[in-house]
Amino acid sequence: MGFDNSITYDEALAQYVGEFGRGQRLFVAVTSLNFIPNAVIFYLMVFLTLDPITKRHWECTNPADAACAAIWQAPSPTAFCSMSQSQWAWTNTDNLAAYFNMVCGDKWKVQLLNMMMFIGCLIGAALFGHLNDTMGRKKPLLLAQLACIVAVFLSAAAPPNGYWFMAFVRMAMGVAAAGQNQCVAVLSAEIAGKSRRGVSSAFSGMFWPTGEFVLVGLAYGVHNWRTFTIITGCLSVAGLLLWPFIPESARWLLSQGRQAEGTAVVQRIAALNGTRAPPVPLRTMQPKVDLAAEAEEAGMSAADADAALHKDADAVVLALPGANAGADGGEIEAAATECAVVGGAGAATVPGLQQPGAKAAKRIGLLDVLRQPKLLVRTLVLVFTWFSLYIVSYGVNLGAGALPGSLYMTFSLLTVAELSAQLMTAVIVDRTGRHVILSCGLLVSGTACLACASTTHSTARAALAVIGKYGCTVGMVVLGTFTTELFATPIRASAMGVFNEAGRLGSIIAPLMLMVGAAVRPADAVYVPFLAFGLVALLAGLLTLVLPETLGAPMAENIDDMNQLQSLFSAKPWQQGPFATIKFLFKARAARAARMRRSGHGQPAMEQQQQQVQDARKPEQQPSVAVEGSSLPHIYVECAQLKEGSSSEPRAAAVQQQRRQQQQDTSSIV
Repeated sequence: MGFDNSITYDEALAQYVGEFGRGQRLFVAVTSLNFIPNAVIFYLMVFLTLDPITKRHWECTNPADAACAAIWQAPSPTAFCSMSQSQWAWTNTDNLAAYFNMVCGDKWKVQLLNMMMFIGCLIGAALFGHLNDTMGRKKPLLLAQLACIVAVFLSAAAPPNGYWFMAFVRMAMGVAAAGQNQCVAVLSAEIAGKSRRGVSSAFSGMFWPTGEFVLVGLAYGVHNWRTFTIITGCLSVAGLLLWPFIPESARWLLSQGRQAEGTAVVQRIAALNGTRAPPVPLRTMQPKVDLAAEAEEAGMSAADADAALHKDADAVVLALPGANAGADGGEIEAAATECAVVGGAGAATVPGLQQPGAKAAKRIGLLDVLRQPKLLVRTLVLVFTWFSLYIVSYGVNLGAGALPGSLYMTFSLLTVAELSAQLMTAVIVDRTGRHVILSCGLLVSGTACLACASTTHSTARAALAVIGKYGCTVGMVVLGTFTTELFATPIRASAMGVFNEAGRLGSIIAPLMLMVGAAVRPADAVYVPFLAFGLVALLAGLLTLVLPETLGAPMAENIDDMNQLQSLFSAKPWQQGPFATIKFLFKARAARAARMRRSGHGQPAMEQQQQQVQDARKPEQQPSVAVEGSSLPHIYVECAQLKEGSSSEPRAAAVQQQRRQQQQDTSSIV
């Protein structure tokens, strides 16, 4: 049986291509340009629905009406809404709030448009999550781009009595925009190597605040809502023109067994990086198939199923128990003998060897995690954390219009805070523990939001809102990477789907909180929502202290690995000395090891190490004999006996390492 000399995608990047070179940065930048029109779409309503009352986009229908004239001189929503609708008329419907008459008793319709957008995001996250797994990343991105362009231009054609038409189109816009965001995020994470994935995601995320800057500039220069919307649609069309230059994810191609296409993408990246593509094949990541089970499920008899298995299988690996064989019914690393089964005919007996039961390893699911109290608590804390970060992040931006001062200046400062937080987090995310960054970001954000609600000083309120946005962004940048590292490979994708839905629920409730705040305290619409944002963020920041640190830990492959991750309270570092707790919280990765992993060079040394691993895995050839009494008739067993007195640990370790690498390759980053 020949040795498989293929390597994984991550090994190809680390040893030959480079983990985040010029080619990857270029592709991430081109892909992430789609974030710019999407950021404009998400926060469009902040500027299109500025209060038309205080902007004096109305006039008194009777110039002799002294009461109306007095209100016009010093307009306030409370005084304006005390007049009858016959006393005033709109003079300018460039504002969407005036166009749909979303004032006074109908002011809630403004935030409902935002809620419809995020309800669409909730649907889009689930829909495109499925499409990403079945169609790849590039085709769903094209579908989302086309749908978003159609929805944006349809919204620009809404008639004056078409509020509910606009609400439906905003929901469709949310479905498409969420699909784009998800495809871009996955492509940006999957193109980089393991040690540079966090940096790649942070680099991609910086295009989102760039889109927010574009939004402010457009809003300052364009005041007609219909013209503004059409320009936004044109930005989306520009993003569509970049689609042919975006490569499909090589990881996804390899997971589907499309080795030639995946290799072509890697070669393209290597050419742009100025490095060389790997000289050995890339390993595909197709799951193993139980041919016997499939045959029996198809209605075949036991004999026919056995014959079909013999006919279709090219090779079957038998795990034979050795000195240190496991007893859990799973795979067994043979300490005394390694055997490989190949097709053939005839029968013979191998004395002293027994075939293990054909019991398949149990497939774990998210319900298996929820049955364990420790992991259940961890999951619930993460659900609340995702919910908290989304409600605060979107709530602060959507509530910028209620903050004192110039909306353009306030929104620009919020964007600066977001961009600087992403830059700072990108620098420290692979040097400081994820756990402490997330907790500190939430605590800072919660404290700032509470202070913003409690003060009435206009400058202080704006400054505190900016600080709250900064802390929230720090947490959001690290949360995705942190969550994927906390869950095992077989359930990682489903877990990320649950957490994303929790976040989307938070984004839906954010405009609802702003609506409630305006209804409860019309004169101070900031108080109620920012009070709620602060309390939620503080509680989440405290709860994250029970989460374990994952920096430097291997990716979990099963529930046992998840249980081995230690939190502050399970490790109890304070028992080891006064500085042990600080060291645990600010767990740093060794700089030298990080530099070696990130270099992507030094191929000769790595090739030598790889060859040593391959040599350790190659068995000595021995005569082939067959196993009698096997449930698989007419198969040969090629056994490689270890030399007497030689150690089996290096070989067992190599097999263990290969299996873990194959399992890691099947993981998906959401």
